[in-house]
Amino acid sequence: MKASRFRFSYRENTSALHKAVGEVLRSSTLFSGHQIYQEYPVVRINTNYSDSSHHFDWAIPGLFLVIECHGKQHYSPVDFSGKAEDGGIGALQDTRRRDNQKKNAAIEAGFTYIEIPYTAEKLLTEEYIWGLYQENLNEIQPKQSCILEETTESDYSIRLRERAKTYRKSAYLRAKERRMEVRSRGTAEPSLQGKGTSKN
Repeated sequence: MKASRFRFSYRENTSALHKAVGEVLRSSTLFSGHQIYQEYPVVRINTNYSDSSHHFDWAIPGLFLVIECHGKQHYSPVDFSGKAEDGGIGALQDTRRRDNQKKNAAIEAGFTYIEIPYTAEKLLTEEYIWGLYQENLNEIQPKQSCILEETTESDYSIRLRERAKTYRKSAYLRAKERRMEVRSRGTAEPSLQGKGTSKN
């Protein structure tokens, strides 16, 4: 696995939303103590996934959490090239199909999947992301799934999911204790800058 997958810096064409999420995660006290990766391959989370080129925007394996940053092209037709005869509808359908496949893969592996829309860019705080994480903790099976409906969940997946739920609860309590301790000391905890990533 190339170290660039987990790099600290961003690509030139990285979206502003992706960068904003990264800065919040890396400076957060709520997610401190965990390795934070960007462009994390889906196959590293679910080995049954069919496309090794697909990745999650952000992943925190210690919390069994993946985060996707969705621009406008994930919700409505956007023809960046100006050449598509259908005005970008075909690209939208492909994007939604890929998003659904990745979500199913994450949930099948016992991970919590959250998506942050481009409309939330100005609302981003660690509390906002943590709130999405807590809201989706119990979403074990997707409401609509073209992958999981055709398969029977293995005993391994069930054990992994139960372990993830237990760990998440303890992680939440540890984070809450850290915040209370920081407030009582009146000091800030060190930032996560660089943890779980490689500088280029």
